[in-house]
Amino acid sequence: MTLYMAAEWGKFGIRANALQPGSIATGDNAAELEEALCKAGALKNTALGRMGRNHEYLGAAIYLASDESRYTSGQRIKVNGGRL
Repeated sequence: MTLYMAAEWGKFGIRANALQPGSIATGDNAAELEEALCKAGALKNTALGRMGRNHEYLGAAIYLASDESRYTSGQRIKVNGGRL
């Protein structure tokens, strides 16, 4: 869908990109959730071996919202800790 939107809207100067998040630990029980998933082996296919935090997506979101990404369109940026 991202590529389709980029192709359709590019002629109007509109960029279309997407962030593909991995597992995110949020809220008051983030540490407990991550520990449970780690024990269950759910994070073994993630290169960093842990869940992400909310603030770890900010850089990618800021990049896409900024003029620095003005030649970026039709991309899916994975922010997932190296999920295999």
